[in-house]
Amino acid sequence: MRLIRDKVREFSAVTGLTISIPKSKFYFGEVDEESNEIIQQTIGNFLWSGKECFTRKAPIPWDHISDPVSADGLNLIYLKDWNKTTIGKLLWNVFVKKDRLWINWVHLYYLEKKDVATYIPKTANKYETKKIYHLFRGPIPKVSWRNLFYGNIARPRVTFTLLMACQDRLPTKDRLLKFGTIIDGKYAYYGFQERCRLLFFECEVAKRIWSQVLNWLNISHRSRGWDTELNVISKMTSGKECRKKLLKLAFTETVYAIWTTRNMIIFYNKKEDCLKSKDIIEKVLCRADKSNKLAMFCNRL
Repeated sequence: MRLIRDKVREFSAVTGLTISIPKSKFYFGEVDEESNEIIQQTIGNFLWSGKECFTRKAPIPWDHISDPVSADGLNLIYLKDWNKTTIGKLLWNVFVKKDRLWINWVHLYYLEKKDVATYIPKTANKYETKKIYHLFRGPIPKVSWRNLFYGNIARPRVTFTLLMACQDRLPTKDRLLKFGTIIDGKYAYYGFQERCRLLFFECEVAKRIWSQVLNWLNISHRSRGWDTELNVISKMTSGKECRKKLLKLAFTETVYAIWTTRNMIIFYNKKEDCLKSKDIIEKVLCRADKSNKLAMFCNRL
C-alpha cells in the first residue's frame, strides 16, 4: 500500500494531475490467505484505533461490521467472501464470454481449447456480483432499529457512536468492570452503577435534555427507556418527511452529546450542566443547513 501511495504521489508531482479517490479502485492479485488476514487486520486496526499498528480494541467482530446496515453493520466488504465472488466472476467470463479477446487468449494458450470444468452454463445470463456475494455471506437477520441509519445525515463519528450504543458496545463502566479495567463503576451523573441503558434516557438528566429537543421539534413523546426508545424512534423515523429526518438526526446527536458529556465529566472533571439541549439543536441546524428542504423546515419551527 505504501509503494502504491508513493508511486501515485510521484506521478502527481511529475504530471501535475491528482488521482480522484472516489473514482479509484485497487485490485490485488495472487494474495494468499495469510496476506489476506494481514490486510483485513490492518483495516480493523485503523477502524478502532486510527492507526495501522496492532490493537486488541475491537468491541465488534469484523464479520459483524461487514454486515449490511439493516443488520446493524457498516456494510464493509468481507474480503474472504469478496475474493470468492470475484474469482467466480472471472470463471463465469471464461465460460460464457468467448467473444472477448482476452478470453480467447486464455482458451488458446492456457486451456488449449479444453473446458474449464465439466459443467458449462446452458444460457449466458448476467453474473450478478452483488447477489453472489450475499449468497456467500449467508442469511443475516435484520434489526428493529435499522431505520435510524437509513439516510441519516449526522456526522460519521456521531452515527458510529449510535451504532456502538445500539449494540451495547460502548466502554461503559459496567463493561470495564467485567474486564477488570477499573474498580469504580459509579455513574458519571449520579452515584448509581453505570450501564448503557441507564446512561441513555433512563436518568433524569438525559430525559430532560431529550424532552427539550423533542419540544423544539414539536413532537409530543415521553421517553420510556433505552430499548423501547430505540424501537419507537425507529418507527417514528420511517419515511422521507422532513420532520422524520430531523428527528432521526436529533436522536443521533443527542446520544452522542450524552456520551461525550459523560466522558468530559469523568476525564476532565466537568459538571453535568455542560450538557445542554441548545448545543444539540445547534448541531442539528448545522447539519440540516446542507439540505434546502430541511433548512426551510427548520426555519418554520
